[in-house]
Amino acid sequence: MKVIVFDLDETLCNHTRGEQKSLREIFNIYFYDRGPSFEEFHEAFSKFNRMAWTNFEKGIHDVEETLIYRFKLLCDFYGMEQKLKEVSTDYKVAYIKNCVPYHGVEPLLSKLAENFSLAVCSNGMEQIQMGKLRYHKMDPFFSYFLFGSYHPFCKPHPPFFQRLVDDLSTDPKDILFIGDSITNDIMPAKKLGMKTLHIKEEHVVAEVLQWNLVLNQIEELTGSF
Repeated sequence: MKVIVFDLDETLCNHTRGEQKSLREIFNIYFYDRGPSFEEFHEAFSKFNRMAWTNFEKGIHDVEETLIYRFKLLCDFYGMEQKLKEVSTDYKVAYIKNCVPYHGVEPLLSKLAENFSLAVCSNGMEQIQMGKLRYHKMDPFFSYFLFGSYHPFCKPHPPFFQRLVDDLSTDPKDILFIGDSITNDIMPAKKLGMKTLHIKEEHVVAEVLQWNLVLNQIEELTGSF
């Protein structure tokens, strides 16, 4: 085993926390006086967010258009079309700050970096994903980054995973892919011949990555350490 590739959101970084706290911030600034409760506001955002990412998966929008479109739908819904740019920008800044790595990520990456090359492979806008990694000082652990920003060069599509293999110049059997999604991470990586580790509920408990458990399972899969 030569390379360990990580998904980012909900594998290393607490995307759910980052989204919730960032939405709360823009709600308090822009939407509180419009009348909805935060729960109603969050429900509306979730609906529009799903619609936007469905368009991304169909190739209708690239990732940057997707991130703006969800807030366009949200601002239109609350009659705040003129605030789209401010809402979208402020959310992005807040999300980078609030999407923290799980407790336990730093010791896991430190240990793995002693024996493997580490990489990040994730969907998302590069500016935001790299922004999170740099803000939380995670980027030095990794030697390669790949972000899916348009169809079909995004997860779970084969061309995206093939690019990962080509760029790493490594036989797929020498790559371990670690992620939280069966559909987006595990299945496409397996189809190319990579080893995989599925991050499940047992691996993240109360926002803490059970890094010793992950490390033990990596050792079983790779025979290294």
